[in-house]
Amino acid sequence: MSIDQLAPGAMQAAIRDLEAPPPGSSCPAATQNEQLNLRNQEAATRDPRIQYRLADNPQSACGNCSAFDVSPRMSQCMPGETQDAGGRSGYCWTNSFKCQSARVCNAWARGGPIQDDKNSNDRQNRETQAPKAGPPEI
Repeated sequence: MSIDQLAPGAMQAAIRDLEAPPPGSSCPAATQNEQLNLRNQEAATRDPRIQYRLADNPQSACGNCSAFDVSPRMSQCMPGETQDAGGRSGYCWTNSFKCQSARVCNAWARGGPIQDDKNSNDRQNRETQAPKAGPPEI
């Protein structure tokens, strides 16, 4: 089923169901479930309020966003290489998907990236305790 075939609200329900870390893991679900990761990434790309895209302004790239997590523990959550021509892979806590440092989006916030495990764990605790609306409907 493609993202276009989801009924209204179905995407948010699916993401809420899959967002919790897998049992026995402290990794965000989207780092372990490629289908969920791609669904969240596609939603952020298509939503005009987020517009996840190739960098057009290096000062506001994902690589220096306060939601971009490249801590050692998050690097362990990422399967495969975490560095390639598209930049360094990290986890975006705002949009709940694996992200490339050279990309940008409208949700960018000053103060990043998250580089140490303590701040990574703190951010995960805040994100999992707060109610989250999930990505917008597309």
